[in-house]
Amino acid sequence: MIRNRKLRIGILSRSTALSVYHADFLKWCLSHPNIDLSHLIIMRERVADVKGSNDHDQYPPSEHFKRRTARSLSLTLVRILGLAEEAVLRASTQHRKYVSQFDISELIPFTICTTTSLSSPDLTHRFRSDDVTKIRELDLDLLIMPVGVNLSGDILKAARLGIIAVQYSDNRGGHDSPPGFWDVYHRNETSGFSFTLFSKEANSGVPLRRGRYSTKFFWKYNEASIFQRAMYHLKGLVEEIAERDSLPAALSQLPYPGPPAQYPTLPQFLRYGGNITRHIARKVATKLMRRLGWDFRWRVAYVPTNWADAVLWRGIEIKNPPARFLADPFVITREGKHYCFVEDFSYKTGKADIAVYELAAEGATRLGTVITEPFHLSFPYLFTYNGELYMCPESANNKDIRVYRCISFPLQWRLEKIILTGVHAADTMLFEQDGRWWMLTNVDPFGTHDHGSELSIFYADSPLSTDWTPHEQNPVLIDASCARNGGLVRQGGKLYRVSQCQGFDFYGRRSRINEIIELTSTTYVEECALTIKPEFKPKAKGTHHLHSNGSVTAFDYIAYDNFKL
Repeated sequence: MIRNRKLRIGILSRSTALSVYHADFLKWCLSHPNIDLSHLIIMRERVADVKGSNDHDQYPPSEHFKRRTARSLSLTLVRILGLAEEAVLRASTQHRKYVSQFDISELIPFTICTTTSLSSPDLTHRFRSDDVTKIRELDLDLLIMPVGVNLSGDILKAARLGIIAVQYSDNRGGHDSPPGFWDVYHRNETSGFSFTLFSKEANSGVPLRRGRYSTKFFWKYNEASIFQRAMYHLKGLVEEIAERDSLPAALSQLPYPGPPAQYPTLPQFLRYGGNITRHIARKVATKLMRRLGWDFRWRVAYVPTNWADAVLWRGIEIKNPPARFLADPFVITREGKHYCFVEDFSYKTGKADIAVYELAAEGATRLGTVITEPFHLSFPYLFTYNGELYMCPESANNKDIRVYRCISFPLQWRLEKIILTGVHAADTMLFEQDGRWWMLTNVDPFGTHDHGSELSIFYADSPLSTDWTPHEQNPVLIDASCARNGGLVRQGGKLYRVSQCQGFDFYGRRSRINEIIELTSTTYVEECALTIKPEFKPKAKGTHHLHSNGSVTAFDYIAYDNFKL
């Protein structure tokens, strides 16, 4: 259904001061031709209710005093820690502007102040009936909370479509915690957001969208990263609602096993500080050891069998050249001989070329470099089209997706076509299925070199086309635990996408093999068949790639050693 009038929305917020990423979302709404952002509704909590009459029934006065004192101390420590970490962000280039708060009341035409009571112990906000009446009279289609809290009561009926809250964790974990803090504290591999619908039909909240990105190593950096990405995807959701005049289908709901998310206590702050100090010390030590020639270094190994039968600990290693490493192997068999194309990274130049090795039972022989460019190349994905062999290596540093044709196997290749330009995309895979050519690629819409969190799909009638249609659900995955491509394999008519799993501040911790169950222009479904942990080699600390042509299976892993040797 196409709307015949603008989508009329209002903003619910506990403060007029929000981050520049939230302000950017509001500016986008104000400039959108199909959206009418008319009102800002400020929620003022009643102090008497925050103390909680229910609490007085549940706890004695002395316990209330302790709880209020502990909360005040936590809030003070959060402010001090936030100021200290924002000072660090000011020295960076990526999120420097995040430290500046923006007064959103200067953007939105009309502001209404409301009063809410905060009930304990479920931390749910309830509006006064007269305030709900005022909001209902605004005739809004949708209310949006850029920083979500739990709501109950008649406010859930105040807008025609309901209220969308942006939660920066599982939406049932409670709102009373700094966004992104606990993921860093617990060293979680990913940190996320969800867009949750509160309405009269679903007063407990149902998720409409979710996303999970790699956790940054300190709180404010992680918070800024999540805010930036959540607001970017909120634009897409609101635009979809404005165009269709309806809400998207809800995602499946799962039990919430965790405790309520509260502000950290003093001992937890001290532990957090200790974790950050140790993490920084490790980073400094890593840089010092790198000057001495020691670093985490990727390696490639292979086994002469199909991937489903492969025993990875028996892999034959391709020896890294001095001051280089090999990664992202793709294998092919020609005239009875097996070849492996790899990323060949130089520590001296800080970029990689594409090289090829001939594989045998007794070991691998380097044949030479096959493609070199002024920019970094990796992930030499191979495919055939009209009887010819092509390669689509990763060229994200050049902001394009390109295809090379083999002129004389295996050493001579020529640039055939640049099929997409102006895009930060990595690890692209092209294949034909059901009469279409499909592109699975990892697009970074923020230009921050984060290619590990989003999977996008495009399709065309030819792999050499320059007119690729985006998948209706793009990005089809927003999850740093499985989004980034790590190879493509087939088995018995089934297609499997190998994906990377990023660790806490560690690239390429594990890999997964995912069976592609459904792939159309409007749907994408995959199921994890196997998780590969770096346990097959004694020194392995991570693994992120596997490929097989049915005769040979190649994979990579990372270990700590002297890269000068």
